[in-house]
Amino acid sequence: MKSMKKMRKDDVQSTVMYYLRKRQHVAKDVENFSRKDLKTRQTKEQLAIQGLAASETGETSAITYSSVSGDATQCDQQFTRLKYFISDAVEPFRSELVELLYPVFVHIYLELIGNAQKIPAQKFYNRHHGLFVEEEICKPIIMELSHVLTSNDIHKQESIKAFKRSKYMLTLTHGALEYLLRYLKSEDNMLLLQIFNLHIQIKENTQSSSNQLMDAITSSGVVEVSESKTATSKVSLQSLQQCIQQVRDGPASLPSICLYTVTNTAHGLSAAALSPDGATLGGGFQDSAVRVWSLLPRKLQPEPSDAVDVSRIPLACDLPGRHLQLDSTGQDVQVLRGHSGAVYGVRYTHDSAHCLSASEDTTVRLWSTSSFKNVAIYRGHNYPVWSLDVR
Repeated sequence: MKSMKKMRKDDVQSTVMYYLRKRQHVAKDVENFSRKDLKTRQTKEQLAIQGLAASETGETSAITYSSVSGDATQCDQQFTRLKYFISDAVEPFRSELVELLYPVFVHIYLELIGNAQKIPAQKFYNRHHGLFVEEEICKPIIMELSHVLTSNDIHKQESIKAFKRSKYMLTLTHGALEYLLRYLKSEDNMLLLQIFNLHIQIKENTQSSSNQLMDAITSSGVVEVSESKTATSKVSLQSLQQCIQQVRDGPASLPSICLYTVTNTAHGLSAAALSPDGATLGGGFQDSAVRVWSLLPRKLQPEPSDAVDVSRIPLACDLPGRHLQLDSTGQDVQVLRGHSGAVYGVRYTHDSAHCLSASEDTTVRLWSTSSFKNVAIYRGHNYPVWSLDVR
C-alpha cells in the first residue's frame, strides 16, 4: 500500500516538474525542487528584456508560413490567380496591390532556378515578364533574370543575390491589407504565403484619418483640408463607377429566385415541381389529381394523340370529337386524373416532355406534357410511394 502511494507521489512530482520546466519556472538541471527553486519573481532587467523581445518579435499584420516549396505547376497557377485578382480589384486597392507582383515574380523564378527546374522557370519567365519590362524600377532586375539559369548564376550576380537575401518592403493601408488577406484565405495560396513569409515585409499604414488631416493643415489649413476631402471623394466616386462598369460589362445576371404562389388549394396541395424549361408548374393534390399550370403567356392546349385519355369517361350521349372542340382554345390549368389516392410526388423529365407522379395508390404514372394524357403506369409497390426523383 505504501509503495503504491509512493509511486503515485513520484508520478505527480514528475508531472509537476515537467510543467514547471516547460514554463521556465525551474532550471533544467534541478531534479528535486523546493519553493526557493521556483522563479516566482522577476527583476526589472528581466521584465525589460522580456518586453523588448516581445515588441521586436511579435508584429501585427504579419503573414507567416513554412519554407518555399518549388512545385512548378503551383507556382504558375498561384501567380496567375494573384495577377487576375489584382487586375480585377477595385481602386484604390489595385494601385496598392499591383506592387506585390514584382517581388513575387522575382522570388518565384529564383525558387524554381534554385530547385533545378530550368525549363519550367524559363516558361514562367516568358509568360509573365512582360508585366514589368516597361517599369523603369523593375526593368534592370527583370533583364538580369533572363541570364540566371542555374543556382551558381544567382551567386555570381550581386544585384540578384542582394535582392534574394533582403526583404522587399511594402506599405499597405488597412483596407488593402484586409482585402489581400481575404483572398489568401479563400484560395489555395500556400506558395504565396511562403513567399510573403521569407521575402516580403508588409507593413500596415496605421496613420488615422484625423492625423492625415492634421498633417494636411498648413498656413492655408482650410484649403488643404478641403482639397484632401475632394481627393478622397474623387477616389470613392471613381471606385464606384468602376464597380458599376464591371457589372454592366459582365455576363447577364439571372434572377436570384423565381417565386410562385399557389392559392385556393382547397384540395390540399402536397407536392409541386417546375419543368426544366420553365414553361409549366405541376402539382400533386390530396384529391388524387395532378394539376399543370402554364407559366407562359400562352394557354395550355393539348395536342392530338392516339393514347387513351383516362381522365375522361366517354358516354353514349357524347358527340364524337366534342372534347377536342372544347380544348381548342386552351386552358390556364390542365387537370390530370388517373390516381385513386393522394399524389405525394411530382417530377419532370429532363426534356420537360413528360411528368411523373407518385401516389398513395402504390403506383407511379407517366404523363405527356404535350397531350396531358397518361402514357404509362408503373406498378410493383406494396405501399404508398411518397417521393420520386429523375436522374
